[in-house]
Amino acid sequence: MTRAMGAAMRRIHVGNALSAFGLGFTVPYLYVYVAQVRGLGAMTAGSVLAVFAVAALIVLPFAGRAIVRRGPLPVLLIALLTAALGALSLGLSSHASTVLLSAAALGAGQAVMQPALATMIVDCSPSETRSRAFATQFFLQNLGLGVGGLIGGHLVDTSSAASFTVLFAIEAAMFLLLVVVMATLRLPHSPRIEGAPTRSAKGGWKQLLGNRAMVQLSVLGFVLFFA
Repeated sequence: MTRAMGAAMRRIHVGNALSAFGLGFTVPYLYVYVAQVRGLGAMTAGSVLAVFAVAALIVLPFAGRAIVRRGPLPVLLIALLTAALGALSLGLSSHASTVLLSAAALGAGQAVMQPALATMIVDCSPSETRSRAFATQFFLQNLGLGVGGLIGGHLVDTSSAASFTVLFAIEAAMFLLLVVVMATLRLPHSPRIEGAPTRSAKGGWKQLLGNRAMVQLSVLGFVLFFA
């Protein structure tokens, strides 16, 4: 790994840790915030969690195509800005409609961050160190989730909506800080493996579903996620 690759990889790992931190910082408290603090009821709170997940599910196929065509960095920056907007507006929302729209923006933005960062890891790591790079990514994701939930739990107060506003504002500021950190990143590309196919936006779902190993891996990931 060259010095440029190492510098880029450190920034990418910072992005992994902070994006996971943001997820753990606020998402565990969404239900309580909507149902009790804002007084919108259990039905709205459940809908917020559902919208958060569905928005991620809808946007990911389009995000993958955009990453292939435009590169991971522009997609990551758009995702960070979207998540920051969603987090800030969620902390200020007091009506069901605005809470749902804010949750959709936050869910979509956070969902796109990880595939964009994973693609950047592939671009910045040679095959010899790629397994270690992804192991570090997963470690930092779990660390960020845990630390974010721990700190967030000490900041919130169910008797004060202002404490949740501060919580979401901190998350939005963190995403904007990450925009600044990543915007100046220059991605060095690792040497291509001889005989490997070139990256192309063509092929689509037919080519993907024709890859038996990828289909099996996707099914396994789906089962593990919902188990």
